[in-house]
Amino acid sequence: MTSSRTAKAILNRSFARSESAIVLFDAQRQVVFANPAAEKLLGFSIEQLSSVTASFHHVTTDNEVADVVSRICPPPEMFSSKIARSSRQIFLPNSNEQEILIEFFTLNQGDDGMIVMGIVVGGEQPSGDTNDFGGQLAQALSEIQQFRENQFSLEHFIGASAATRQILSKSEAAISSGANVVVFGPVGCGREHLARSIHRAWRSKNGISQESSPLITIDGAVADAETVQTTIRSLFQTPETTLDRTNARILLLHAERLETNAQHELLGILNLRDFDIGVLATATSSLNQNSRFEPTLAAMLSTVEIEIPALSQRLEDIPILAQFFLERHNAKNGQQFSGFTETAIEHLIQYYWPGNVDELSEVVRFACEHAKGNKIDVESLPKKIPHALLKEEHPEMVETKIDLDEFLRQIESELIERAMKKTKGNKSKAAELLGINRARLIRKLNQSSGGAD
Repeated sequence: MTSSRTAKAILNRSFARSESAIVLFDAQRQVVFANPAAEKLLGFSIEQLSSVTASFHHVTTDNEVADVVSRICPPPEMFSSKIARSSRQIFLPNSNEQEILIEFFTLNQGDDGMIVMGIVVGGEQPSGDTNDFGGQLAQALSEIQQFRENQFSLEHFIGASAATRQILSKSEAAISSGANVVVFGPVGCGREHLARSIHRAWRSKNGISQESSPLITIDGAVADAETVQTTIRSLFQTPETTLDRTNARILLLHAERLETNAQHELLGILNLRDFDIGVLATATSSLNQNSRFEPTLAAMLSTVEIEIPALSQRLEDIPILAQFFLERHNAKNGQQFSGFTETAIEHLIQYYWPGNVDELSEVVRFACEHAKGNKIDVESLPKKIPHALLKEEHPEMVETKIDLDEFLRQIESELIERAMKKTKGNKSKAAELLGINRARLIRKLNQSSGGAD
């Protein structure tokens, strides 16, 4: 077997002048070789590329080198020798939306356990298996992630549904205008995350530093009028040298729970002359439709309304979101996963998601911690997922209460009706057949027909 040093020497001699970008990984997912074409394409030297460990993900972090290396990381199945060749298309960070084809293949496995992967980068369509379900998800995530990064950073808000596209469109409008925004939806859908992301993107778009544009949080669930006044007053006690007050904004959480006196206090502050401060609010439903919320304040806060539907109402987003959370796990942990089996995705889509996106994130984290292979299968999912589906397919019998008096009345009425039919309406014979006297039978007949006793 050729040693890793000899292999790299041969490859360096063979590929140094190649116009195709070629990168080699070892078994520890570290770059051991990159020819000049690869260094130019990726924007980093071999010393920089080899300084990080690759993870199979498209998540953007604060380490640009690690992000690039992870984007071109081979699928986990290649490191476990389950497949010898693969391909996919990706977008590199800062590549101006340039789509890049990567071909992966195993070159050698030496005595030292080293597995060298060759990556050839080009511009043609992939020749690999396009029916690979995990690969399709990873590629779709890559495309959506690139679009999102070109607009603004909204980690949770990726997907293929019309609802998600509308969320992104309205968020972009809020970012461009700097207008007041109310983000509403069920618990766990990511309301606060979206509101904070809009503020960060607005700040970045306008070249405003974090120090000069704070986001002042007020929790409507616990704040009273005094808290609102004190919190906003603290803004004006900040030294002018570090703060442009026209760029400060309020994050009002759980706005629908803000008590009436606090609503009036906030409205009064926002109406002050020469007081210009934006508000980002979160709520469970539209404030304009909330009868207990001050209508003038609701209108003032709701310049832009963004509704985030429950995850169960945007099923198209579940596969992409699940893949995103999986790749985020790859970025933070040593064990690597390429995606989900189709059956696992089907189970996720059929689940009812009472905890929305937050619950999906937790389910994927659990699955990654309990998976045994390179893909997440049904056995790796929390038991509540398949159990919920079984319960839906085989619902429990619901016990109904029995009204004894009504039950006995119905039986008595039926017996009287039979006796009358059998005796052809002869009340004396019917009473005899029922074992009661004629007067009692007449009373029973009057009761059943609504007559008087």
